[in-house]
Amino acid sequence: MWYRNVYHCPCGNSWADEWFSMCDDECSECRRDVSPTEEECVLLRADRVYEVTLPDPATPGTTKLVLADDDDIIRRYFPDARIRQTDLPIDHPDIAVDLSGKS
Repeated sequence: MWYRNVYHCPCGNSWADEWFSMCDDECSECRRDVSPTEEECVLLRADRVYEVTLPDPATPGTTKLVLADDDDIIRRYFPDARIRQTDLPIDHPDIAVDLSGKS
């Protein structure tokens, strides 16, 4: 799932941010850790399958099929991976990771 979190810091600063989990964030004004006061589950429209090659020294070249809306979301989960969009259908049986918000 992907979450839009709204934060209100005691210093008066307020902001919203999207994360793949419900989590605290750091206030940009006073650097205090702040818990979200509002959380909203954001559903993603996944319509692409990507081939993601992970830079894992234990198993070099490990490739997974990932279902996601775009490669920016994949980069949040796997920042060092090589990503290639495929023409595979979204119901392909070898999809290993679902970042579509449907799981």
